[in-house]
Amino acid sequence: MLAVSQDVGGPPDVLKIIEMDRPVPTVGEVLVRVHAAGVNPTDWKTRARGQFATGAVPPFVLGFDVSASPAPCGAAVGRENGAARPGRGRTVTDA
Repeated sequence: MLAVSQDVGGPPDVLKIIEMDRPVPTVGEVLVRVHAAGVNPTDWKTRARGQFATGAVPPFVLGFDVSASPAPCGAAVGRENGAARPGRGRTVTDA
């Protein structure tokens, strides 16, 4: 899968498109197919600082605001009419 990543903090040109393995959802997680992603204040502040507010440091993949459809689900994920019902919490994304 493709993702936008960064190894250091700085201006927008520190971002790069990388190829990475497709994540496998675990218990309580949903994999989603991302159709579009936006850049919100969390993303650009993290990019500029080179560090998440939690203290996590690069390399990391940004992208919190997405338009997506459900893909495979891990165990303990609620289903209605055969489709996953993503809710709040950690979500594994497929860009």
